[in-house]
Amino acid sequence: MDENKTEKKPKVIYGVGVTPYGMYLMAQNYRATADALENILVLPRTSNHPRRFLYYQAIEHFLRAFLRLNSQELEKIQGFGHRWGDMLDCCNNYGLVIPANVEKYIRLCAFNNALVGIRYEYALDLDPGTGKKATRSTLPLEKTIYALELAVGEAIEQTGREVFKRPDPPWLDQPRGQS
Repeated sequence: MDENKTEKKPKVIYGVGVTPYGMYLMAQNYRATADALENILVLPRTSNHPRRFLYYQAIEHFLRAFLRLNSQELEKIQGFGHRWGDMLDCCNNYGLVIPANVEKYIRLCAFNNALVGIRYEYALDLDPGTGKKATRSTLPLEKTIYALELAVGEAIEQTGREVFKRPDPPWLDQPRGQS
């Protein structure tokens, strides 16, 4: 081979062999780690960016798990990159059912490129999911993830696979199983 030419490497497809359930567990781990950081305060006015980043990763992985559950090839899933709106469109085509406010929050985060922004911007003037002035509260984000986690978990359970159901969070208005 000519030393001036480099051999083109084949595209790497990450996650070969990972099941939808495995992706779901990864999403749960991101969410649980973010939850664990809730009461950690290093300094006054310290950003909650690491926590938000973990929650955003959880959203992306729950969407990916649903796509994989519906036989999407890993190459196609990876092709979405961080385009949650496109992922959500595809998930909706496969029957993902989430409340309208949850879908709106995810779409607004997608429009504002929240996952990429949180990695590079320290000052967060507006909450990417609500468009309102940012606060330290992650409650709208947590509620979004809770609903998405339940919806994807229920879809996985319909395949006969049991999933771990997280305990009801303290902010939940009406605990599961009570109507």
